[in-house]
Amino acid sequence: MIIKKLDFNGAIKTLRELEIIAILFNHYRDGTNYSVSNLNGIRSYHKRV
Repeated sequence: MIIKKLDFNGAIKTLRELEIIAILFNHYRDGTNYSVSNLNGIRSYHKRV
């Protein structure tokens, strides 16, 4: 059994890959983007209004 050592950069890369998968899944499921980046954009938009 091989145990892969996951450093900080590797963890960030993995999280980004999971976010991309989630974006694609949500896009094809209902056309709504629930990614972290999109939620941050919505939050910023509400602060400006």
